Amino acid sequence: MSTNPYQPPETQSPRPRRDRLPAARTLEILRAERGLVRLLLLNLGVDFLLLSGLAATIGPRYGERVWLLVVFCMSVALSYYVFRGAKAAYGIGYALLFSLATLIPCIGLLIGLMLTADLRDVLRQSNAEVGLLGATRDQLNVWQTKAHAEALSKEE
Repeated sequence: MSTNPYQPPETQSPRPRRDRLPAARTLEILRAERGLVRLLLLNLGVDFLLLSGLAATIGPRYGERVWLLVVFCMSVALSYYVFRGAKAAYGIGYALLFSLATLIPCIGLLIGLMLTADLRDVLRQSNAEVGLLGATRDQLNVWQTKAHAEALSKEE
């Protein structure tokens, strides 16, 4: 504790710092986060088309059924990527809970965004670089070679 009255108080971060993850688990989180980010952007595009009324002009005769099928497929795909990311970060119990909750229309988008933020925090703590749209193909290849090298060193 400092005796300087003008120094701001020392605060601890709300989340405890995690240990560095093994490269194989980091690679799994990178892949899940990459797919989740891209699917969330695609989901926002589909929602924009539905809300703007452009979906009705694309196929006026069967448009409602087609878009209902598209929204259902998007929520199932979102549920899959949320399951992958939550399983890698939290475990199977939370992964099942989160993936089932993503089937609820608005809740799925919120869970996806919150999980993406948490996955990026885990990746930053593992010294993995993540861009706006997730990891690039080169970054995935680097982490794949690291995971392969760690697996070989454990066998020896």
